[in-house]
Amino acid sequence: MIFMSEIICGDCIEQMKELDACSVDSVVSDPPYGLSFMGRSWDDFEPKEYQKFSEEWGEETFRVLKPGGYLLAFSGTRTYHRMVVGLEDAGFVIKDQIDWLYGTGFPKSTNISKQIDKKLLKEKLEKKLGHKPTKVQFKQALNCEREKIGENPNERPNCNPEDNTIYEYGSTGETKGITANSTSEAERWEGWGTALKPAHEPIVVAQKPRDGTYAENVLEFGVGGLNIDACRINPGSYVPGGGNETSSNNISFSSDERPKVESHNKGRFPANVVLDEKAAMLLDEQSGVRKSGKPKLERNEIDDKNLYGNSRISGLGGYGDSGGASRFFYSAKARKGERNAGLEDLEDVNMGQSGGARQKLKEGKDEYQQENPSVGLNKIKKVKNDIATLKPINLMRWLVRLVTPSNGTVLDPFAGSGTTGCACEVEGFDYILIEKRERFADVIAPRRCEYWSKEENWSDLKDHEELEDPVKKKVYKLEAFE
Repeated sequence: MIFMSEIICGDCIEQMKELDACSVDSVVSDPPYGLSFMGRSWDDFEPKEYQKFSEEWGEETFRVLKPGGYLLAFSGTRTYHRMVVGLEDAGFVIKDQIDWLYGTGFPKSTNISKQIDKKLLKEKLEKKLGHKPTKVQFKQALNCEREKIGENPNERPNCNPEDNTIYEYGSTGETKGITANSTSEAERWEGWGTALKPAHEPIVVAQKPRDGTYAENVLEFGVGGLNIDACRINPGSYVPGGGNETSSNNISFSSDERPKVESHNKGRFPANVVLDEKAAMLLDEQSGVRKSGKPKLERNEIDDKNLYGNSRISGLGGYGDSGGASRFFYSAKARKGERNAGLEDLEDVNMGQSGGARQKLKEGKDEYQQENPSVGLNKIKKVKNDIATLKPINLMRWLVRLVTPSNGTVLDPFAGSGTTGCACEVEGFDYILIEKRERFADVIAPRRCEYWSKEENWSDLKDHEELEDPVKKKVYKLEAFE
């Protein structure tokens, strides 16, 4: 079956049943995490239900993948194990885990000391009033009970302090600040919370079992390996840690006539950790500038102290590079504004940053603002692309490049706003995107893919030398999706 890139609207399990068996080269996707993320119903699963769901879509991807083909899928730290077990039960071999580290996550942690104050205050008010306090009564009492003692450095006003104009996602210039505990019970639990700041998402590296050896599988089906050289770290200058052409760094031999082995500039081996730009910066701040160790013997220098006779050390030259610790990992830099690129002519939509705020939008924005003037819709912002779990295009580029052969076709069963397709446009792969939400499948994903099919838009995405002259496998036509 020969695919032209296409975007399909529908349930992925049902739509994949229409695809031929052993017809795609790789699967790269960002499926639901089963965490009810931001109150989304499509992400709401019980643990065993999520595992069963993972097995069901895993069975269909297993069927359409060629033998030896790879599946890369994101999940949450709390539900990753359920997804992996589901995929394993579907027939996949679990090969590895890639961790995507980022520096911009926010914790959904509850301040236990404040919860204690609220609980005790409610009990106090109910006893005094003879009934449960209203929200207004409780808020007034709480403001009196907890004294403001400072400004919270992690908060910012939701309006411009210079002219008091309201941001599109805010309605007040006030901040709550830092308040003191009002009870001794709360004081005891000051500083205690309920969650860590999220800083990574795991990506499963699963493989459909090979047919024979790696060599036999690759020759027969064209898949089965990882494109190591295309995903090396910091290519362009000689570095250690996998950059040598020799398979061994210390080979003993009696003759000094061995040909000299030249170094090259392929870069370090790709690791199973990927950073975003913020995480790379934070890592370098912690590590500082460090210099890689340099061997005592230079390339092709004779070692006459070897117990077994003279030997020549080959493949050890080039050490001594310096920099932060992030140079050992790929950094998937996000282009500013890539969420809405290609969607400029679409109307803005309100994107809720929490389940509660999204629900209030459905109930009526004006009414909510009138009832909550001090809070407003400070967790609502206007965007063209309101996908909740957008991934950087460069991150998806690196992933599809790692597991997809030249002329290969990538399947994404949970396409969302089409970032996997955007990555394939830049990298030159064909793709099949499946998304059940009509607005994303019929409008947003096609427009984003069309935008990123144009080479003039790639300048900020460049991360390897071949990008400026990609081998395009097709001529992209937006009307194909209309």
